[in-house]
Amino acid sequence: MDFVEVSYVRCKRKQRKKQFISDSEIETLINYIFYESKTVDQYRYAPIFLVMLYGGLRIGEAMALRESDIDYKNKTIVIDKQITYIPNRDKNLNKVKMVQQEVSPKTESSIRTVVLTKQIEFWIDFMG
Repeated sequence: MDFVEVSYVRCKRKQRKKQFISDSEIETLINYIFYESKTVDQYRYAPIFLVMLYGGLRIGEAMALRESDIDYKNKTIVIDKQITYIPNRDKNLNKVKMVQQEVSPKTESSIRTVVLTKQIEFWIDFMG
């Protein structure tokens, strides 16, 4: 059996420009959730959605939040983990089901401390 030597050069990815949601877009979302939504589920998930919105959290980061991540005295939230779904496979490597797992974020820059604003604190307390 012959072996082939493979070499590669790591390409730098082009940095995407960060997009932020505007105040008017936030207002539109909040109005929809509380005034125009017709389902119970939309209202039921509103608090965690608003924590994500005001805190800049991704879905997996919000799902991984624990009471111990919140420092009410210093008004901070530590984001250092996320929930992800991985396939659970049987002995033949067939995907059986997806399993939730708490993992570290993919990049170092995803580990951060978020300011606990009054809005975030209100919605966290509301869920409490």
